[in-house]
Amino acid sequence: MVIALIFVAFLFITFIVHRYIGLTNITNPIVPIYYYHTVFFLLALLYIGHYNHVEISQKVVFMILYGYVALFCSAVFFGRLLGVRNGRVVASNFVNNLSPKSSYLWAAFILQTLMLAVILFFFFKKGILLFAEDANNYRVEARKGLGFIIVIFRWVSEIFVVVGALHIFTTLKNSKVQVALFCVYYIVTIFFMLGLGSRAFVLDLVVIIIAIFYWSRCRDVDLKMILVGACCFFFLGLLGVFRQGFDVDLLLVFEKAIWRPFTNIQNFQWIVDDFSSFGFLAGESLLIELRTLLPGYQPNFGTWYKEEFGYMFTGGSITVTYLGEAYLNFGYIGVLVAPLLIGLFIAAVGRFFQQKNTFFWMFMSIMVSLSLKGIINVGVGATFVGTLLPVIFCLVSFMTVRYFMIVSCRG
Repeated sequence: MVIALIFVAFLFITFIVHRYIGLTNITNPIVPIYYYHTVFFLLALLYIGHYNHVEISQKVVFMILYGYVALFCSAVFFGRLLGVRNGRVVASNFVNNLSPKSSYLWAAFILQTLMLAVILFFFFKKGILLFAEDANNYRVEARKGLGFIIVIFRWVSEIFVVVGALHIFTTLKNSKVQVALFCVYYIVTIFFMLGLGSRAFVLDLVVIIIAIFYWSRCRDVDLKMILVGACCFFFLGLLGVFRQGFDVDLLLVFEKAIWRPFTNIQNFQWIVDDFSSFGFLAGESLLIELRTLLPGYQPNFGTWYKEEFGYMFTGGSITVTYLGEAYLNFGYIGVLVAPLLIGLFIAAVGRFFQQKNTFFWMFMSIMVSLSLKGIINVGVGATFVGTLLPVIFCLVSFMTVRYFMIVSCRG
């Protein structure tokens, strides 16, 4: 019964997102959120019985199913109401009517060069984290106090890859020098991300290239894309095994790969169990997230929750998920309302960034889409404080570099 409901929900939501938004429409935040929700907070329901040591209640299963269906039905409904265009229409208009300015690409090169130099200095001081003994714990210790720099490196890298991919896939005549330089920088960036032990960031950089290629060509999801996605998922598991110092074993790699999506379900179950007796926070979790902007040690809510309730596992904080955040603040009413409001919000954001078919608006729409997908794993508060603020900082820096480039060239 439950398995049938999971498949029905998955097929129905996949159909409406494909029909009205486009499964390769990276310019709309609904699409990255769809993939993240499906992979990291739905399909693991199919194998919760594999982890006998973790009991997942039926009410948690049904809340996740409700959240999945309600969020995307809300997003598609309000998207249609607001006049959001299908990805094919957006891509064909953009590619056929615009030749991107090279100033965007050179500004991205300059900013990325600066960040690569900063991370290289970090490696000289701390070493390459992935190769350290007990890398999973060492990377947490080594990165303490430097989290903001690493987050900035992540988003500067994503700006660089988005700008580069848009140039390569939408410009009829590409400079061979620019393409070659982009490929070199892209490979170096991947290795630097791996050196930091940031497997999720590496996956993002790979997915961006694939997504922009498919979107710019007005192509639908096909077997090649599915196979690449499966390889990326396997790669996540491989890095997890390597980072924890285990010998590489195919079965262990598979276990690590499928464990990552299950952790979100497990964490949601913990939240339901803990806060049913502890009491609801009525929005206090958002204040805890905001306090991370203050000087000194200010843990984010995932870390606060881990410390407050005495969870002793290795690694980073707890990913509370958007449903967990809604439940721990407002109980079942929060779970009922939050998916609908998030759907409305991302539909409005998607429509806002479809105002014009210019390089700036397409670039901004992709960056916003990428930055909002974290809502599924970490919730609204952590996404706005820990993601959107750094993204805004990076975008302002990028546009400032581009402005001074243009001014100096005119001078």
